[in-house]
Amino acid sequence: MEWLKPLLGTRVGFDTAPLIYFIEQHPRYMPLVGPFFQAVERGAIQAVTSVLTLTEVMVHPLRHKNYKAVCREQRLRAAAQDGVLLSLESVGGLIFGLASAHADRWFISDR
Repeated sequence: MEWLKPLLGTRVGFDTAPLIYFIEQHPRYMPLVGPFFQAVERGAIQAVTSVLTLTEVMVHPLRHKNYKAVCREQRLRAAAQDGVLLSLESVGGLIFGLASAHADRWFISDR
């Protein structure tokens, strides 16, 4: 995937939607988010997200008793606690402002 190449070897922050698509194995978006998370697993990309993102991800699977998704998220959370595959950052004003200012820069669409 061409869009992924500039991200290799970098530190990439992401929000809720891509993680939800990955955790729930969404058939429409897995071709987009799957390669990203595979690169994270290989160590080719250092992923960063917030505790708030991980919390938001759990609402739907728990509500709908999707225990496979819950297990995938728990494995991801464990990796984040180890700091191996994923770094968790607190969301302060500076990070929020920077993320808001650059939100469209890496927007990915399947259209």
